[in-house]
Amino acid sequence: VALASRGPDEDHPYGHDKFETLGALMIVGFLSISCFEILRTSVTQLVHPQLPNAPTSFELLLLGSTAFVNLIVVWYERRKGRQLGSALLLADAAHTGGDIFVTVLAFISLLLTRVGYGWADPWLAIIVALIIGWSGYQILRVTVPIWVDQRAVDGSELRQLVAAIPGITGVPNVRSRTSASGVLFAEVT
Repeated sequence: VALASRGPDEDHPYGHDKFETLGALMIVGFLSISCFEILRTSVTQLVHPQLPNAPTSFELLLLGSTAFVNLIVVWYERRKGRQLGSALLLADAAHTGGDIFVTVLAFISLLLTRVGYGWADPWLAIIVALIIGWSGYQILRVTVPIWVDQRAVDGSELRQLVAAIPGITGVPNVRSRTSASGVLFAEVT
């Protein structure tokens, strides 16, 4: 975030915002690895059933505490992400928000195992993997258009605005893009 917040300089006339998009894409990479590993382990458990060990009260308390801390982290990151216009903070908040659901499902799985329903663990893990995959998709949906410089404003609207300026005789070329922080860039000939 600190690197992305550096403004334009001689070598980077549009600033450094894309570092934030790169960070968000790295989060998607980590989520993808997690999703794959959870699915792989779940399928292995379904093919070769093995009941998990019953959890201790301390493990249940630890998992509950993790969910509580994650709630605070999500609230803070979302607030700061919106305040700073930070795609990276918002992506991490989405990732951590997914972690809350994951933690709740893990807690349920441990409770079920404790009362003798450990066979449900791989099925709940598959649901966890789907939640992680959905979080990754949501991050990609927001960050990829910024990464590939998707058009930010309809070209005809920009042409009309510029053509309305006295002395302008034509507007043959219009391009626009937005940055991770929401700054709009437009190049008009």
